Amino acid sequence: MANLRNLKDRYMRLSYLKLKIDINLFRNILHEHLPYFIVLAIYIGIGVMILKYYDRDEFANLHSRYLLIYTRTVLFLIGYLFILAVHWFATVLAKIIENRTGCVRRRNKEIKRVSWFIQALGFIIILATIPLFLTIFTNLKQVIPNMNEFSWDQSFMMIDFIIHGENHPWELIQPFVGYPSITNAIDVIYATWFFILYFFIIWMGFSRRRRLRAQFFLSITISWVIIGTILATLFSSAGPCYYQNVTGDGDSYRNLMDYLVKIHEKKYLFAIIFQNALWESYKINYVGVFSGISAMPSIHVATSVIFSLVAWKVRPVLGITFFVYALIIQVGSVHLGWHYAVDGYLGAILMVLVWKAVDRFLMMIGWRNEEDFFPVKEHNCNMDRL
Repeated sequence: MANLRNLKDRYMRLSYLKLKIDINLFRNILHEHLPYFIVLAIYIGIGVMILKYYDRDEFANLHSRYLLIYTRTVLFLIGYLFILAVHWFATVLAKIIENRTGCVRRRNKEIKRVSWFIQALGFIIILATIPLFLTIFTNLKQVIPNMNEFSWDQSFMMIDFIIHGENHPWELIQPFVGYPSITNAIDVIYATWFFILYFFIIWMGFSRRRRLRAQFFLSITISWVIIGTILATLFSSAGPCYYQNVTGDGDSYRNLMDYLVKIHEKKYLFAIIFQNALWESYKINYVGVFSGISAMPSIHVATSVIFSLVAWKVRPVLGITFFVYALIIQVGSVHLGWHYAVDGYLGAILMVLVWKAVDRFLMMIGWRNEEDFFPVKEHNCNMDRL
């Protein structure tokens, strides 16, 4: 009878402990996403009011956004399952080696189970919210000319011209990249930005690096709000490819666009296709998934910088690789006529500042290290057989 009572008491203590762990988990996950939720809620709320004021469908193409991220998630998970299979094979091999050498490591299965739970729930949160954020962001981008007509192109052209020694930046880099094969290569790399963006969203959404994950999503939402909406509206500009259309000046970028069109006639350029499509959408006021024209600051360059910052935290080699990618995006944004050089400069500087500010904020709320969220530890290797 005493044994039964002891077993019952033990079961009750274990059940209470499990309930306490689960409650703490949900509390931690809520705290992890709370700053992100606040930024998201404020932005979406204000965005909906602005879009309603301009009689726009605030959730236009929302279904397409979810479809885009879900199809890429499937591809990501297929690749992830392949990596898991390789990891499982390596784990089995490691256990065989451990058993033969007598070095067997105990692993806390409860911690591993909880870690997977955190990953899965966090992944679902990101998949549910990011398409909504991107939809509001894109739809707001399309009403920028309604809020503030393109009026800064001449100013940014002159700033570019002055700070580059009274030369247009595209003219300075043309001797180095002004060859059809190089232009086509830059054009393809520039077009991969969309795929890499979705990859980073999915990768970080599923990442076990909880602090890095929080810093990434908080930084990218804040920076897109500041760079892609607020500053893009205040400094409303169309970019070099549309310079003649919005200013009537056909001289400054005529040679650049003629060069790109000639290449496009022989082997099509994504840049020319997208630029023509965006301008047609702008003229007929069409609301599309990738519609909206905005040059200053460059969200492409800014986001490419955050790719390198995240990658550097994971592996310095990856960080250097994506830093080179960010440089190519900067060069490509000028060479392909998308942006003025200062668009990329400002976008990169602002992204670094936001990244550091978010890092400082996470430290202020007590999240200094990855382990502060949920420490995953293993016992030291015991040379004795178990």
